[in-house]
Amino acid sequence: RQLYDFDVLSTSMVLFVFVRHGQTEYNAGGRYQGHVDSKLTKEGLQQALLVGQRLKQSKPMQALYSSDLGRCKSTADAIVKGAFGLKNLVDHEQAEKGFTFSQMLRERHFGHWQGLTKSMVKEKYADEVKADAGDWQHKMQGGGESRLDVLSRTMKILSQICQKYKENDRVLIVTHGGVISFLLASILRGTDLPFQKSFKVPNTGMTLIQATPVRCILSL
Repeated sequence: RQLYDFDVLSTSMVLFVFVRHGQTEYNAGGRYQGHVDSKLTKEGLQQALLVGQRLKQSKPMQALYSSDLGRCKSTADAIVKGAFGLKNLVDHEQAEKGFTFSQMLRERHFGHWQGLTKSMVKEKYADEVKADAGDWQHKMQGGGESRLDVLSRTMKILSQICQKYKENDRVLIVTHGGVISFLLASILRGTDLPFQKSFKVPNTGMTLIQATPVRCILSL
C-alpha cells in the first residue's frame, strides 16, 4: 500500500519537475549532509548550468520552488543562468517572482550523522544503521528526522502548490535525493523500504511526477 493518498495531487493534475541539486563537496567526499550545507563543486555547478540549458528548450514553467538550503539555492541560481534568465524558464508573468524557497523541501535531517562519512557512521553507530535500514519511522539521535517525517512535509507543500495551479501546469522543484526517492518509494511500493534503496537519484537528476485520477505518471 502507499504511505500517502495521492488524491490531493490528482485533483489538480499539476506536473511536478523535480531536480536534485548539483554535486557538493560533501557528495564527493561521501558525507551525510542533511541540513548541514556544503558548496557545489565545479562539476556540480556545471551540472546545474546544463539543466538550465535543457529546460530552456522545453515548455515554460508556471512556478519555481526550491529547498532553502544553500546547495539548492546555488543550483537554482545556476539553472537560471544556464537558461539565460528567468524569462526563458518560466511564464513571463511569473518571471519577476523567481524561486520560492521553503524549509519543507529540505533533505532529511540525519541528526548526529551529519558531516560524517558513511564509513564513520557504520563504525560509530552500527546499531542505528541497522535500525534505520528497516524502519520508515526511525529517527537518529541529535534531532534527526524519519523518512516518514520528510514525506509528510513534502506532501504538505505539494498539496499547497496544487491548490494554486491547474491541470498540466508545470512546477519546477529543486530539492534533494532523499525527498525525491521517498516520494518515488511511496508511489511505487508503499512501505517496502528496500525498494527505496534500489534506485539512486543522481545529482541534477530530473524526475517528472503527475498524479491523475487513475494513476501517477512518472518520467525518470
